[in-house]
Amino acid sequence: MSEYSSHELAMQFREWILQHQNERYEIWETDDASQSIMLTTPYGQAVISFREFDIDVIEFTIQAANTDELKFYLHFEMRDLEHAKELYDEMVQSLLHLEETHTLHVLLCCTSALTTSYFANNLQRTADTLNLDMVFHAVSFNKLMEVGPDYDIILMAPQIGYQLKSISMAFKDKKVIQIPVSIFAEYDCIRLIELIRNTIQEEKEYEVPEELPSIHVFNNKKKLAVLIVICEYNQKRIIYRLVDQGRIKKETTIIKAKYSLTDLEDLLDVELKREPDIDAVCISTPGVLDKGKLTFREPGIYNAEVLKTFTERYQKPFYFYNDANTMVVGFYALQDSYENISFYFHPRSARNSGVGHVINGKLHSGRNNIAGEMQYLANTLKFKYPPEEIVKTQEGFLNLVSRFLTAIISCVDPEAIAICCDMFSDTEDLRKELAKTFQEEFIPDLILVNDPTEYMFLGCIYLALQEM
Repeated sequence: MSEYSSHELAMQFREWILQHQNERYEIWETDDASQSIMLTTPYGQAVISFREFDIDVIEFTIQAANTDELKFYLHFEMRDLEHAKELYDEMVQSLLHLEETHTLHVLLCCTSALTTSYFANNLQRTADTLNLDMVFHAVSFNKLMEVGPDYDIILMAPQIGYQLKSISMAFKDKKVIQIPVSIFAEYDCIRLIELIRNTIQEEKEYEVPEELPSIHVFNNKKKLAVLIVICEYNQKRIIYRLVDQGRIKKETTIIKAKYSLTDLEDLLDVELKREPDIDAVCISTPGVLDKGKLTFREPGIYNAEVLKTFTERYQKPFYFYNDANTMVVGFYALQDSYENISFYFHPRSARNSGVGHVINGKLHSGRNNIAGEMQYLANTLKFKYPPEEIVKTQEGFLNLVSRFLTAIISCVDPEAIAICCDMFSDTEDLRKELAKTFQEEFIPDLILVNDPTEYMFLGCIYLALQEM
């Protein structure tokens, strides 16, 4: 234990921050009740809040200057000065990284990249002449999946315009537009740049999924803390909800560039102190959970004793579940058409996927909780190229997913497979691939899911209630 109180540590931390002037950002204090410290650059603003009513809880926030988008958020209880400094350094790196991402990166795509390369060069010269902070590159269509995630806007040449819908689905977080024929035919740089500038001012339209019922569909009187860990291509999120008697009373989202188990501790230190009467904590996480131990390779978590560690730290019941399992349980709970469902979850650019199975109305996770861990199957399938190369093209991704689904159908034979995968806009191509192996009546219903988050929450709560 530290010899200083939380308040004293917070004040030491405050002074330490103010001593770290840097030529890459301006640092100053506010004179209001929030007692905040501001770090500003031309590209974003970070706020470190020392709340007057809650001084031992510190909050970090970063917003991008050009969009006001929240890029970083966390709060933690002031217990360890060195840990606070580490979090501060991580926040500063995220703030400075905005300078790299401030430039608008535009990718032109056509069949071979020959015509778009010429167009991209002309666009770059025009943007430089106009002093516009834009960078243009061109790529062939078969390389789009590999490099597309690094760009803000993707421009499709007219000759591949028929791919617009599928590419828009694959890059939901990007602006994807087809270059008008008149602009492309004349290499009209001024008009295309004007189109780009107008496009970035518009909100991208999505199909709004059917609203899910509130979690009060589960009749219970428990007060639960529910945490969902989501590790995406360029962002890590922990979504926290306080659920009291089946209704959401509070929601907070931690946003970071990196993830570790200490992020869960930082969040819970604050929230469980504010709500000490919480009955239990339920956590949905990627990785393999076996006998209270977690292995999640991406952030370097191997055989971590999560159940024992968190239970002893907070003296409350903890329930950890694999994310794909919570997805399938949540999905199953909100329908009454199927008793046998698989939920296939495949993040963009990932070589492996996770699958949750409900068989005869019950979750099937296996003896060691590895049922659905397709990483083990991937090592035995014979691919022409390594899986990490295959997923860089739509054709390769389709081949990989269809093989995984073939294994699921052969071994489990579900009535339906819910599929959450950015690379597909419909199931037609998947059904065609599966029809090469199975007769039509053997292919289950294929149901596309845009966002699994609500299913994860529902499934996590449902599984925990069954154990309580």
